Amino acid sequence: MDRRWLLIPVVLPFCFALGMTAGRSEEAVRAVIPAVQDRFSRQVAVAPGTVKATSETNGYQASKSVDGVDNRAWAPAQRGQGAVGQSLTAQFPRPFRLTGLVVMNGASKQPKQYLAVGRPTRITAIAVKGDGTSVQRKLRLADQPGPQDFRWGVDDIVSVRLQISRVHAGLQPGTPVALGEVQFFTRQDT
Repeated sequence: MDRRWLLIPVVLPFCFALGMTAGRSEEAVRAVIPAVQDRFSRQVAVAPGTVKATSETNGYQASKSVDGVDNRAWAPAQRGQGAVGQSLTAQFPRPFRLTGLVVMNGASKQPKQYLAVGRPTRITAIAVKGDGTSVQRKLRLADQPGPQDFRWGVDDIVSVRLQISRVHAGLQPGTPVALGEVQFFTRQDT
């Protein structure tokens, strides 16, 4: 008897499994290509057309979160734990590929001012696509002043909502919970 026939029960399932995963591998490669392009392309900021908030504190309007100045901020009217659930929504005039989000937490980059005022420590970011579907990410913010970079890779974005999930009250009780600056990025077209 030819022993090669004994290999068929072993080799055939292996070939079948390889064929089944080849389709998934192709899908995985298709998903990786845009991520690699995002990583190695020049990133450019995308300015929202409008910015709205569920509420605002006097002097801490929603528009100050996207004005390019890092010592002005948005803060909801509710203070301390009352700020949980409050949100800031940026709407964009045209759909784009969201490759990154930079958040500057707190009221200022200056440590003394930063520590005095409340600030979010967790944010839920919801990116809404042109077809109405959304992608959600939970962002953990380091309790330190300065930019914090979060990489994404989502096509056809028309708005991004940042909802406060957890806060640090700050050293001075009763102060606003401030979100300093938010920037949205896409890769530059070549």
